[in-house]
Amino acid sequence: MPSLSELITAKERLSRIRIDAALKASISLLDQIKEATSIFKDVSSDHDQHIRDALGISADEIRGMFEQHLAKLHREIAAHRPNCINKSNEWAKQHTKYNPEEWVRFLKDFYAHDMAELDDQIKVFTDNNSAWQHPILLWQMDGYDRLETAFGYYPIYVVDRWLDTSVRIRKRVTPQQERKIRIYDLDRLIHVPTGCMGMVISKNHFTHCSDHVIKRELQYLAKALSPGGRLGFNYNDCEISGCASMFENDLRSYQEGTEMNQFLRDQGLKVIKHQYLDHPKTVWVEAVKPGDLTSIKKSEPLGIITPK
Repeated sequence: MPSLSELITAKERLSRIRIDAALKASISLLDQIKEATSIFKDVSSDHDQHIRDALGISADEIRGMFEQHLAKLHREIAAHRPNCINKSNEWAKQHTKYNPEEWVRFLKDFYAHDMAELDDQIKVFTDNNSAWQHPILLWQMDGYDRLETAFGYYPIYVVDRWLDTSVRIRKRVTPQQERKIRIYDLDRLIHVPTGCMGMVISKNHFTHCSDHVIKRELQYLAKALSPGGRLGFNYNDCEISGCASMFENDLRSYQEGTEMNQFLRDQGLKVIKHQYLDHPKTVWVEAVKPGDLTSIKKSEPLGIITPK
């Protein structure tokens, strides 16, 4: 049986065929041939059929063949799904414990792919929304080299699995910036405020989580957002061949884009971007919670001093 990524690649190639346009072009070609040969008065009544035979099979047969192959690919891909989910959940369990040697090997393979395209998406996402003073939540935010884009917000909540984030942050920010940051581990989520975050960002975390963990944490993130707040994260959409190959090479977990988009809608979020990034082979998602984000601009004071 072909691999999952091979099947999806075939599906992508087949889906790029604009069958209606192709058939229309064939009919147009047939009409042109008929018009060009209409000067021959002695053509037989089956002249059109001879032209069709020369061009190939009929339009209905072409469409039927196209739909048959596409349906077969869908069935083959669906047949992989149960094994993919089981394999993904077992693989994700290996990354729930802090094993430095294993993580060094994993991250070396993981970052063999250029992350610049993903970093650019995150920078644009934060820059477009950094003109307002409201809390931001960095959820398992891998990589803090561009943390400065978050300092337009206050306070900055950081959730990290093993609290090694605090060590890395102190090497990159000033003491004044550090005072804006509140760091939590996953066991203290109950203390992280909900319903007030203007923005939530996660980078390279949901790419290696099990389906159960992703849904549980995304439910929390949806609750953390204030009305009008935005959520940005990346994950491994195995309905895309590039992501499927990363899963097959034991570098990412298995997720499906159709199910992910529906899950976000079920949490009351509107998906405004779902974009595949070719170089890091990941999907960047942006979603917004309906409502108006109430805050004040950075240029406005937080309060005024009134005389007694």
